[in-house]
Amino acid sequence: MAKTYLDIVNLTLQDANEVQLTEANFTSSRGLQSFTKEAVNRALMDIATSTPEWNWLKTGTASSPNTVATVADTMWYEFKTVIAPDTAYSSIDFDTFFIDNGTDTYDNLQVISYDEWNNHLRDTDENPNDTGGRPKFVIETNDSNQFGLSPVPDDVYTISFRSWEDANVLVNALDTLPFPDRYYNVLVARAKYYLWTFKENDFQTSISERDYRDGLNRMKEQLTTPKGRKFRLV
Repeated sequence: MAKTYLDIVNLTLQDANEVQLTEANFTSSRGLQSFTKEAVNRALMDIATSTPEWNWLKTGTASSPNTVATVADTMWYEFKTVIAPDTAYSSIDFDTFFIDNGTDTYDNLQVISYDEWNNHLRDTDENPNDTGGRPKFVIETNDSNQFGLSPVPDDVYTISFRSWEDANVLVNALDTLPFPDRYYNVLVARAKYYLWTFKENDFQTSISERDYRDGLNRMKEQLTTPKGRKFRLV
């Protein structure tokens, strides 16, 4: 059975010899129990933000990537408004931008920086007499919010890419872990670190920090796949 928010909170409290919660009193917790609930979410965010390429936060895969349909004469596309307004992206893998050829085949778009585009292609793309065409380049911008296409699309094309989203905090007692259960002890170790820090037990704090770091390294080895160029969103 998948580990739940309640399970992780109680495992943390158990190791500190504190009173555990039940599903019935979870929402009405007080004092140290409420602090522990917050500590678990803080620990989860520490794990989630330790690398931008967790497999369990990936939103686009090779078989089912994120897609966006271009608009004729439109060069720039906002990640958070045009593509998926309800999704909070943490990073984008620019090396996975492809354009659909319309025949179940795809071409990889070459990644260029905004400065490269500005120095070599801007005059052509912004020339009112230029009719644009089928994009060959994806432009990695400096403002974290959008990407560009060059040449400027002259028609509707399907652009696909892979990305990672932000982690969500745990809210309800039976909310399950977003990553495989076999790593639950890493989350518990980090939550205990905050609990022992609060209780001013330096020895237990040190042990929990060591356990967390060792476990986090194992998670990174087994649950991340190194990618090429990525762009961190804020």
